[in-house]
Amino acid sequence: MEQKKKSFKIFGSDIGFSSPPTQYYWGTEPGSVAKKFGTMLFKLINNETSKYYKFKDQNTIKLVLRETTKDSSKNIYYYEVTRQTLKKPVIRKVPDGTEIVNQYKTIVYKCKSKKDYINIVLTPSPQQSPQK
Repeated sequence: MEQKKKSFKIFGSDIGFSSPPTQYYWGTEPGSVAKKFGTMLFKLINNETSKYYKFKDQNTIKLVLRETTKDSSKNIYYYEVTRQTLKKPVIRKVPDGTEIVNQYKTIVYKCKSKKDYINIVLTPSPQQSPQK
Protein backbone atom coordinates (compact mmCIF):
# COMPACT_ATOMS: atom_id res chain seq x y z
CA MET A 1 0.00 0.00 0.00
CA GLU A 2 1.41 3.36 -1.04
CA GLN A 3 1.88 5.99 1.66
CA LYS A 4 0.06 9.27 1.23
CA LYS A 5 2.31 12.25 0.57
CA LYS A 6 2.10 15.20 2.94
CA SER A 7 3.05 18.84 2.38
CA PHE A 8 5.40 20.82 4.63
CA LYS A 9 6.76 24.37 4.97
CA ILE A 10 9.75 25.78 6.82
CA PHE A 11 8.16 27.48 9.81
CA GLY A 12 11.49 28.93 10.97
CA SER A 13 15.26 28.38 10.88
CA ASP A 14 18.38 29.61 12.65
CA ILE A 15 19.50 31.43 9.49
CA GLY A 16 16.23 33.39 9.41
CA PHE A 17 14.64 31.62 6.44
CA SER A 18 10.92 30.87 6.44
CA SER A 19 8.97 29.47 3.50
CA PRO A 20 7.11 32.02 1.41
CA PRO A 21 3.36 31.36 1.09
CA THR A 22 3.78 29.49 -2.20
CA GLN A 23 6.78 27.29 -1.30
CA TYR A 24 6.32 23.84 0.17
CA TYR A 25 7.72 20.34 -0.26
CA TRP A 26 5.96 16.99 -0.47
CA GLY A 27 7.05 13.77 1.20
CA THR A 28 5.75 10.72 3.01
CA GLU A 29 7.80 11.49 6.15
CA PRO A 30 8.88 14.81 7.68
CA GLY A 31 12.51 13.61 7.88
CA SER A 32 12.78 13.20 4.11
CA VAL A 33 11.29 16.66 3.63
CA ALA A 34 13.74 18.11 6.18
CA LYS A 35 16.59 16.69 4.08
CA LYS A 36 15.19 18.34 0.93
CA PHE A 37 14.78 21.67 2.73
CA GLY A 38 18.27 21.36 4.24
CA THR A 39 19.82 20.79 0.82
CA MET A 40 17.93 23.80 -0.52
CA LEU A 41 19.06 25.99 2.39
CA PHE A 42 22.70 24.97 1.95
CA LYS A 43 22.44 25.94 -1.73
CA LEU A 44 21.05 29.32 -0.62
CA ILE A 45 23.89 30.01 1.82
CA ASN A 46 26.48 29.11 -0.83
CA ASN A 47 24.98 31.55 -3.37
CA GLU A 48 27.02 34.78 -3.27
CA THR A 49 23.99 36.87 -4.30
CA SER A 50 21.77 35.45 -1.54
CA LYS A 51 21.09 37.39 1.64
CA TYR A 52 21.92 34.16 3.51
CA TYR A 53 25.49 34.06 2.13
CA LYS A 54 26.79 35.38 5.47
CA PHE A 55 26.13 31.85 6.83
CA LYS A 56 28.40 30.19 4.21
CA ASP A 57 30.75 28.71 6.83
CA GLN A 58 27.91 27.11 8.75
CA ASN A 59 27.69 23.30 8.42
CA THR A 60 24.57 22.84 10.53
CA ILE A 61 21.14 24.42 10.15
CA LYS A 62 18.33 24.08 12.65
CA LEU A 63 14.86 24.23 11.17
CA VAL A 64 11.27 23.90 12.23
CA LEU A 65 8.81 22.28 9.81
CA ARG A 66 5.06 22.54 9.89
CA GLU A 67 2.82 20.09 8.10
CA THR A 68 0.45 21.96 5.76
CA THR A 69 -1.53 19.04 4.34
CA LYS A 70 -5.24 19.77 4.09
CA ASP A 71 -7.22 18.29 7.00
CA SER A 72 -4.02 17.38 8.91
CA SER A 73 -3.30 18.31 12.52
CA LYS A 74 -0.60 20.80 11.31
CA ASN A 75 2.06 19.15 13.47
CA ILE A 76 5.38 20.94 14.05
CA TYR A 77 8.71 19.06 13.70
CA TYR A 78 12.20 20.12 14.85
CA TYR A 79 15.28 19.07 12.86
CA GLU A 80 18.98 19.72 12.67
CA VAL A 81 20.45 19.31 9.19
CA THR A 82 24.20 18.80 8.81
CA ARG A 83 26.32 18.92 5.69
CA GLN A 84 29.44 16.75 5.46
CA THR A 85 32.04 17.05 2.72
CA LEU A 86 32.51 13.77 0.84
CA LYS A 87 36.06 12.40 0.64
CA LYS A 88 35.48 11.68 -3.04
CA PRO A 89 32.81 13.66 -4.95
CA VAL A 90 30.05 11.60 -6.58
CA ILE A 91 29.62 12.31 -10.29
CA ARG A 92 26.31 11.39 -11.95
CA LYS A 93 25.17 11.72 -15.55
CA VAL A 94 21.57 12.56 -16.34
CA PRO A 95 19.90 11.30 -19.55
CA ASP A 96 20.60 14.54 -21.44
CA GLY A 97 24.36 14.07 -20.84
CA THR A 98 24.74 16.73 -18.13
CA GLU A 99 27.09 15.81 -15.29
CA ILE A 100 26.08 16.51 -11.71
CA VAL A 101 28.80 16.57 -9.05
CA ASN A 102 27.80 15.96 -5.44
CA GLN A 103 30.43 17.21 -2.99
CA TYR A 104 28.35 16.96 0.18
CA LYS A 105 26.24 14.49 2.11
CA THR A 106 23.19 15.87 3.95
CA ILE A 107 22.36 14.25 7.29
CA VAL A 108 19.15 14.93 9.23
CA TYR A 109 18.66 14.59 12.99
CA LYS A 110 15.24 14.82 14.60
CA CYS A 111 15.39 16.86 17.79
CA LYS A 112 13.24 15.92 20.73
CA SER A 113 13.93 19.05 22.77
CA LYS A 114 12.57 22.46 21.80
CA LYS A 115 15.01 24.31 24.13
CA ASP A 116 17.61 24.72 21.35
CA TYR A 117 15.02 26.37 19.14
CA ILE A 118 14.09 29.18 21.53
CA ASN A 119 15.92 31.84 19.43
CA ILE A 120 14.44 30.81 16.08
CA VAL A 121 11.96 33.33 14.78
CA LEU A 122 8.87 31.39 13.78
CA THR A 123 6.48 32.56 11.12
CA PRO A 124 2.93 32.62 12.52
CA SER A 125 0.38 30.44 10.82
CA PRO A 126 -2.80 32.12 9.49
CA GLN A 127 -4.67 30.81 12.53
CA GLN A 128 -2.10 32.41 14.89
CA SER A 129 -1.95 35.80 13.15
CA PRO A 130 -2.94 38.70 15.36
CA GLN A 131 -6.54 39.79 14.98
CA LYS A 132 -7.17 43.40 13.93
